[in-house]
Amino acid sequence: MSGGEKFKMGYNIANASIDIAMSGFSPMGLLSSVQDAIYIARTIRSAMISLKVSFASWEKSVDDQQHLLAGKAFKAIPIAPANLTFVQDTK
Repeated sequence: MSGGEKFKMGYNIANASIDIAMSGFSPMGLLSSVQDAIYIARTIRSAMISLKVSFASWEKSVDDQQHLLAGKAFKAIPIAPANLTFVQDTK
């Protein structure tokens, strides 16, 4: 989520909360309050789902990094000339 999306979500939750507080106890106000509470619950649930982390992929990337750090840091540089006899055989 971007910063703007987080701000909008916080604003919408605050606005729904104010609507609940200001609506009073009339039947229409009660219906509006229930709808606002459902909206707040859905908004928070969608935010929690969007923040869900795949721990399996995270653990795999950490393991790969550990193997990389424990292994050779550089590839071996060959010191002998390359053997190109197979190229001459194909010509």
